[in-house]
Amino acid sequence: MPSGQASPGTPSLATGKGCHPTVQGKKAFFGLIEGVTMKSRSMQSVLLGVLLCMVILLVAGCGAQLGETRAEGSRRHSRVSRINNQAMMSDLDRLMLWDKPSRLTDKRIP
Repeated sequence: MPSGQASPGTPSLATGKGCHPTVQGKKAFFGLIEGVTMKSRSMQSVLLGVLLCMVILLVAGCGAQLGETRAEGSRRHSRVSRINNQAMMSDLDRLMLWDKPSRLTDKRIP
């Protein structure tokens, strides 16, 4: 069979006049074909709803911890900031070699 031709019985993707490929005269858009059955339409609606919820949660976040007061959230944020600052200072001390005592002599050399 020459290259570029589909075998008989398989739908061939051919580009029509538009920018979307066509499958046997119907437009294909992201794998979805016009004229789909009602069952797959409802599945598409469910998947679209799930995708929409995921995008909303991604953008908005889940908010504060459930059952957490404003004071508890403030304490949690200050604790996390304090711990992060301590870790950063520890890393800086190790980088600058300030975490170990010097091995230089304490005697004055004349």
